[in-house]
Amino acid sequence: MAIATALSPKLSYEEYNRQFEIQCALFEQMRNQLLERYEGKYVAFYEGEVLDLDDDERELAIRIFDTYGYDLPIYIQQVLKDGIPIVDVPGMDID
Repeated sequence: MAIATALSPKLSYEEYNRQFEIQCALFEQMRNQLLERYEGKYVAFYEGEVLDLDDDERELAIRIFDTYGYDLPIYIQQVLKDGIPIVDVPGMDID
């Protein structure tokens, strides 16, 4: 099972980020499938599996980190048809 990775030695910063980006991309590839079951919910996603879900992102994150720790690149995201909402913050420019 994918979660066995949690038992491996701590990932380097670069490897963690690389694996996290893979989780993000896999989530996007599976968005339509996820929408069928989890639309509007926050999901904890890892290697093509939903590990847990909740209406409250904070509560989900607390449970996930309590269960799996911080070393596993688990992607937590709300399942929305149009993807991640973009928020425009006046005075904030990201280059």
